[in-house]
Amino acid sequence: MPLPIHFHELSTNQSILLLAFAYSALFGIAVLSIMPHQEPRFLLPIFFPVIFILSDKYKQMSKGFWSLFILFNISGLLIFGILHQGGIIPVISHIQHEIKKSVFCSLYEEHLHCQHSSPLHGNEVDTQFKLRTNVIFYKTYMPPQHLFTIKKGDRIYLVDLAGASLESLEKTLTSYHGIPSSFMQSANESTGVIFGITDNGEFQRTLVVAPSVVDLGPLRSRLKLIHQQWPHLDTDYLSLTIQNPGDSLYLNVYTLLNTIN
Repeated sequence: MPLPIHFHELSTNQSILLLAFAYSALFGIAVLSIMPHQEPRFLLPIFFPVIFILSDKYKQMSKGFWSLFILFNISGLLIFGILHQGGIIPVISHIQHEIKKSVFCSLYEEHLHCQHSSPLHGNEVDTQFKLRTNVIFYKTYMPPQHLFTIKKGDRIYLVDLAGASLESLEKTLTSYHGIPSSFMQSANESTGVIFGITDNGEFQRTLVVAPSVVDLGPLRSRLKLIHQQWPHLDTDYLSLTIQNPGDSLYLNVYTLLNTIN
């Protein structure tokens, strides 16, 4: 395809510069096109050379072009500015709020139940007890850890499994203690946060954050859904999302269950 550049109308230096930008853009597109993993953000490096090449042509563009240009950018804003991986920040905010606000706790035989704002009926536990929260992100972008506002002494541990296999997630979960499943079947965690008690007396819970479109297979029996965040689009599963958009545009938060009661 010929480039919209009339090199004979330009000085030698301008021609060389524009030609360099043109081949830079074409080479970048060619290299990125043969990579097996494709993401729209990979095209960002070619934006500047393409804009520079076409900078003197914008006045000649028709109204139809500008209509398509505006429509394309509005669509891009909705898809990549709101929908694409859109649940990560709200989920981090939700978890961070739970961690920071769990102050009134009641101790039971196999678990610790913490409220956010008002005491529970029963034996309250002083906040001097160490409450550990493990958060495992699976099949998401790398979470911005600074949004958890983790301070020195906070017992918040983050694991980013990125695009690891289901076997990797299963192997990772074997290192963590879950909540008694018999209790969680009837518990409503919307009224507070529940921590299990480990063999060494530590209060701990493990959360798994994963898109609703991801099939967790046999692990679903060990994971209880406690929170859903909409909207969240994962383009790696675009075909499945198109088939069932109603249930596929969520980022789910699960709590790990202990199958041994």
